[in-house]
Amino acid sequence: MNNEVIDLLDDGSSVRSFCYVQDAIEMIWNVIIKGKDFIYNVSNNQNMSILDLSMIIGEHLNKKVVPSVDKSGLVGNPKIVNLSIDKYNEEFNKKSFVDIKQGIKNTIKWQKKLNEKYQTY
Repeated sequence: MNNEVIDLLDDGSSVRSFCYVQDAIEMIWNVIIKGKDFIYNVSNNQNMSILDLSMIIGEHLNKKVVPSVDKSGLVGNPKIVNLSIDKYNEEFNKKSFVDIKQGIKNTIKWQKKLNEKYQTY
């Protein structure tokens, strides 16, 4: 938040499934309390590139996003991580998730409050 730009370590084309903490906690809690199995994926039902996520963050912070010209990606990271949450959805009937833009907005607001709180000491 304090930097002039958001510098990516690669071109940002890798795809991930990002999950807002409120949704993750709800899902983990359901699994712990009511889960019928030992293994579940906890995620969102949408995939997004790291570049797209960075652009949303950049919009909210009024920061420029600068992807690296290196298109080789980060060593050892898969290009696409696509977690299926079908098992979770079938068991717990989760239909809605916090929208990624709203989740980022909430997180930035929370982080700004923390920064203000601890800068006063």
